Amino acid sequence: MEAGRTALIIEDECTVVYLLKEVLKNKGIDAVQANCIKDAHLLMLNIHPDFIFVDNELPDGLGFDTICTMHLNNPEARIIAMSAQASFRGKEIAFNEGANYFLEKPFTLEQVYNSLKKESKEVLIMQTEF
Repeated sequence: MEAGRTALIIEDECTVVYLLKEVLKNKGIDAVQANCIKDAHLLMLNIHPDFIFVDNELPDGLGFDTICTMHLNNPEARIIAMSAQASFRGKEIAFNEGANYFLEKPFTLEQVYNSLKKESKEVLIMQTEF
């Protein structure tokens, strides 16, 4: 990764934020944190992150509902949706809103590294019930 890149982590769990910041630091990416959607929107007025990690269940709403707006305001940003409640429907919503990748909690270092790669996009496989 190139130096000078930034990430916005929209997450209210301190442990997840700490781990993501450490992983990103190892890749030369500076990270800032927002604990809620409101704070994230305020931060995005001043920074244009290269990566946006967004949790779904936040104190002031559902993070996945804001992915489309984040993408419109930061079209070059790679949006990584995160959730511990990773149902098929949740993933589908995240991707339909414009997420580039989905991290199911708990996730591994390798999964975080994969989420940073441009060529990496998680593909949903629609299953038909018979």
